[in-house]
Amino acid sequence: MVSPMMHSLFVVKDLRFLLHLVIQFAGLILYRKLEHEIHDVQKGFRHGRGTRDHIFNLRDIIEKCRAYNVDLHTCFVDYIKALDYM
Repeated sequence: MVSPMMHSLFVVKDLRFLLHLVIQFAGLILYRKLEHEIHDVQKGFRHGRGTRDHIFNLRDIIEKCRAYNVDLHTCFVDYIKALDYM
């Protein structure tokens, strides 16, 4: 026989597990709905699309510019997102 205290611990663990499942399910639904809204140029935080390739390409360009003593200027600004909130 399970004591009342042990029973309440099992209930709390079950509720935490159920809450975890609900959050995971809601996140999956939200991701599937928003996946079509994200532009293809946005590669980070998406399944199968990482930023590692872009970082590698940028580092390769920087190294080649240094090797050939060429000036390199970069600017990372997302004007659409920056101006959407103004």
